[in-house]
Amino acid sequence: MLSINQLDTQLLLRLAINLLVLAIFLFWIYARKKADAHHKAVFFLFGTGVFLVTRLLHNVDMTMGFAFGLFAVFSMLRYRTESLSVRDMTYLFIVIAISLISAVSMLSMVELIIIHSGICILSLVLEARATSSVVQCKVLTYEKIENIKPQHYKQLLADLQTRTGLAVERAVVEDIDFLKDTAQIKIFYTPDCNQDRPAS
Repeated sequence: MLSINQLDTQLLLRLAINLLVLAIFLFWIYARKKADAHHKAVFFLFGTGVFLVTRLLHNVDMTMGFAFGLFAVFSMLRYRTESLSVRDMTYLFIVIAISLISAVSMLSMVELIIIHSGICILSLVLEARATSSVVQCKVLTYEKIENIKPQHYKQLLADLQTRTGLAVERAVVEDIDFLKDTAQIKIFYTPDCNQDRPAS
């Protein structure tokens, strides 16, 4: 039987590990995109709440599957009214998993740190690969009609980069309206995780 002091020590150690991992996972890896800054604090508090409630119910006859399903259902009910992207929902799911593993798993402290480190490293690697390899596109209405000529292609790219703030790699003219002196241009760019500026 564990003494009260031993139980308190385990609770504090697991809570410290959980808070540290959530902070690294959310404030460093997840928040690499500045647009997600308003979600990281909410997810951090949510993960902390999951840990505390689950840990306090640890002595109740509750399996890991039941605990995971309980908080998964609660999170879906809470966030179903919020427009969350697939990325946000994935990170929320992992936050719940981290907190539950920290709270009710039978792993030692060393094993717990190794597993959480693996989750953070894998997430960091996949995020880096995703942001560096994905090319996105937008369709813009462009009014400098003289720049759509083939001989002015470099000027077109430079102007689009200046106006949008995006790393435009190429541009394709899809439609031209000579009455309004405008053109519909599809731009292809590599998103920058360090900025989130809308195209103009």
